[in-house]
Amino acid sequence: MTDIALLGFGRIAQVHAKAIASGNLPINVRAVADANPDARAAAAQLGAKTFESVDELLSAGLELDAALVASSTPFHVEHTTLALDAGLHVLCEKPLSEDVQEVRHLTELAAEKGLVLRTAFNRRFDPLFRDLKSRIGTETGPVRSVHIISRDPFPPPPGYPRSAGSMLRDMTIHDFDTARYLVDDDIVAVTARGTGTFDTDALAVGDTDTVFLILEMARGTLIGIDNCRATSYGFDQRIEVHGEAGTLHAGNEALPQATRIGAAGFTTPRLVDFFPTRYAQSYIDQLSSFGNAIAAAKAGAAPDDIAADGRDALQALQAALAGWRSIVEGRRVTLEEVE
Repeated sequence: MTDIALLGFGRIAQVHAKAIASGNLPINVRAVADANPDARAAAAQLGAKTFESVDELLSAGLELDAALVASSTPFHVEHTTLALDAGLHVLCEKPLSEDVQEVRHLTELAAEKGLVLRTAFNRRFDPLFRDLKSRIGTETGPVRSVHIISRDPFPPPPGYPRSAGSMLRDMTIHDFDTARYLVDDDIVAVTARGTGTFDTDALAVGDTDTVFLILEMARGTLIGIDNCRATSYGFDQRIEVHGEAGTLHAGNEALPQATRIGAAGFTTPRLVDFFPTRYAQSYIDQLSSFGNAIAAAKAGAAPDDIAADGRDALQALQAALAGWRSIVEGRRVTLEEVE
């Protein structure tokens, strides 16, 4: 059994807690830290000890193996550092940091202490995307291009853009990582364009709500990313991989899945509501992988799986920063420029 602490108990932490429970994982949530009393009350229903601060939790003398950092983005570095200094393995929500040098420092700190440090790029564990990746090459031949579509069903809640950072660092960062994961290659340059037409909260902080990006990969593959903060039809998640021998397409999930045919024509079901439903299995599998990595580390072995490590977190952040610079300056930006 792996004993963990949840640092923060907002929406994403509750998604992880649900994954632990529904997946029957050998993980025990022993403690939760959150300044919000309502969040602590919700966490107490898990049977976990609750604390007002991370410092208080880590000073309580609990026997813990790991921490899941699910606090607001501005606190990721502080809480990850505290957990690592306490000798805990860490799974941190994205982004690990909004600063390139801080990502490098955290990666080095974990390595020095012999601890597992992972970033929660859960889409690597999505069954549809894993199946897609397993067929790239054998069914596509050499890959020529990839197209990733990710559109949210509705804008984020008021105040979220200010605390979460730019759309590229909060939303598109998943697609930067997915792109690298699918083609096993690094991003070398980003060209991006973004607009803001409907999300007034994003506009208030100078952010975008719709972006198009072209990623240039080290081996020459072009990857397009199409993101929007809202649709009228649900959570839109699609990937197309085009190769010399054929094209693979990972489509959306809908509930119910059946399409109705009647006198009025074809009626397609609405897409699933949002990421906790669409990616439910990926959260379970990601946490299972984290537990296995901790067991491997205790045994002195290297984990062998697809989880995102510090280098993956660094590349995704650099791509997000390069993309934003491209939007602001109206030009192609290489990742070497983002240090």
